[in-house]
Amino acid sequence: MIQGEGETNGTMFIGEAPGSTEIMLSRTFVGKAGQYLREKVKGAAYFTNSVKCRPPNNRRPKKKEINYCWERWLDSEISQVKPTQIVCLGKTAAVSLGIMNPNENLKDYLEKDLEYQGIPVKVTYHPAYAKRFGKSIDLPMV
Repeated sequence: MIQGEGETNGTMFIGEAPGSTEIMLSRTFVGKAGQYLREKVKGAAYFTNSVKCRPPNNRRPKKKEINYCWERWLDSEISQVKPTQIVCLGKTAAVSLGIMNPNENLKDYLEKDLEYQGIPVKVTYHPAYAKRFGKSIDLPMV
């Protein structure tokens, strides 16, 4: 299980699940995609994932796994970190906050100003997806 890390009272970045490098180092967002993201982030930031364990065969987390981690960790993690803003990195993160349904298209949320419990939320591509397909990660609030 990989816990989030970083500074409180800043931007909270929520990804999907830890990758192989994160599992090996027991830290979040330290693989190639994480390094790509961290290079773009300026200021106080906290990094975490919707699901704290890597799903088998690196598949997308199932809804029950997202709900399990939400109930046990993510909701209280958000309360403890007290972020000034949240950036959902990909669809799984947006679904975990309940601001997007699994059958909706991520592109439809990229420009929207969203909110979770009074905290401003933006949705952008996960850095692994962005690197693989040449998309930019829009971090307008950071």
